Amino acid sequence: MKGFDNNPAAVNILNNLNNSLDNRMREVYNLGYRQGFTDGTDAAIKELTNRILGELLADDKLDE
Repeated sequence: MKGFDNNPAAVNILNNLNNSLDNRMREVYNLGYRQGFTDGTDAAIKELTNRILGELLADDKLDE
């Protein structure tokens, strides 16, 4: 009786399954990374906008 590791078809199926799962896990990680990067960029732009507008409004009040 052949062992599982000695069966080329079984080993091939297992390797394909493993590679498929690995690719899906990387895909999920990349999607999360991209979303986090987008969220971080949006938050940074909003913060910079608020600071710049705050400084401009403060300068306008001093000029009055």
